[in-house]
Amino acid sequence: LELVRDPMLSVVVFRRKGWTQQQYDDWADTIFEQQIAACFSSKYRGEPVFRFAIINPLTTFEVLMDLVERLKDG
Repeated sequence: LELVRDPMLSVVVFRRKGWTQQQYDDWADTIFEQQIAACFSSKYRGEPVFRFAIINPLTTFEVLMDLVERLKDG
């Protein structure tokens, strides 16, 4: 995983190297359908990325790390 830009407020933008837009969309759909998180793909300078917007005050570091691990596993 690669951080795309410095986080601003509660938004973190990053990419998984080598993934296509379809892979981002498929992963996001699966995570949403499993009711794990609402994480949607986005674009930054024309390239597909993920943008996590952390707005729930009950979100823990462990929840975020679980998402990152799931993303690493594809």
